[in-house]
This record gives sequence, structure tokens and C-alpha cells, in this order.
Amino acid sequence: HPYGYQNDILYGAPTLLPDELDQLLDEADVVHLKDESGFMNGTNLMPIDLVTRHKKPVVFHLYGGVSRRLQDDLSFRNYLSSFDATVSVTPDLCFDWLDRPLYIPHTVDTRVTPYVWRDSSVVGHSPSTRARKGTKEFLEAVGRIPGIEVDLIEGVPHEECVRRKERTSIFFDQAGVDNLAD
Repeated sequence: HPYGYQNDILYGAPTLLPDELDQLLDEADVVHLKDESGFMNGTNLMPIDLVTRHKKPVVFHLYGGVSRRLQDDLSFRNYLSSFDATVSVTPDLCFDWLDRPLYIPHTVDTRVTPYVWRDSSVVGHSPSTRARKGTKEFLEAVGRIPGIEVDLIEGVPHEECVRRKERTSIFFDQAGVDNLAD
């Protein structure tokens, strides 16, 4: 992963999917699909029936700008209706036209990442893409507050990002729907 996240299983070359992936899907009770439009439009280069041919319940995970951009697209809506359930980790993706959308907040494994509070004047921000996260507007706004230090966390491994977030009192993720198109 470009940010150095750990993976349980990662298949980077979809045209070289091993037989073990089919076996894994055969053994699964539920398939959790986090692929906003790759199967729908074929851009992930995987067989379109990869997750459905195993006849298991499939939960579709909405997670970002593609879902926001396509929310009014009839073909995207029909695509989502073909799944057994939809989940999202941000409440704005629980669109009112979805049948029983489920919001699941981000979880934190407190055994790995214990609660940390340090009183400070540091505000953190780690944009994956500045335009999508409203970084320009954030920096303009926070620049008006005297005594605030901004830690703009970019281009570092995941472990360093987490370490730097620990020294912040406030963390800014994103804002501005107009900035979320891509």
C-alpha cells in the first residue's frame, strides 16, 4: 500500500489471481467488497463474477469520492441494489435511497493504539489528496488562529503518520463537499 498499511492478503496483479483466492471465497461465510466501482466498470481487471459466483452474501463497502460522485448515477444505484447489504464508515455515504444502509464508525484497536492525550496547540492533518480533503481551506482557516501549530503530515510511512498524530490535540480529516469529487 502506498502509505505502508499492513495487509492480511494483498493481490496486486488481478490478472494473476491464484486459485487460492477462489478457495478463500468458497470458504468464506460473507464477502466484504471494498471496491467502489472497479467491478461495475471493469477497471479493476478482475472477473465480473469473482465475488458472486460463490453464492455467498456480499456486503458492499462505500468509502470515498467515487461513491459521492456517482450517488446520483442510476447505474451505480442499480449496482448497489444488487448487493445483500451496504456499509459505510462515514455517515454521509448512507444515502437515503439505499435500502437499510449501515454506518459503522472507524474502530480503533486499543491494544495496538492505546488512548493518548497530550495537551498541546498542535492541529494535525494528513491529506491523501489535498483537493479532496479541503487542505487549502483548512490551512487558510487555521492560519487565522494565533498560537496554533499545524502538522501537515504527507508523504510519510503509516507508522510515522500515526506517531505524529499522537502529538496533536485536534486532528482535521476533511471538509467541503465540492472538494470531494475525485
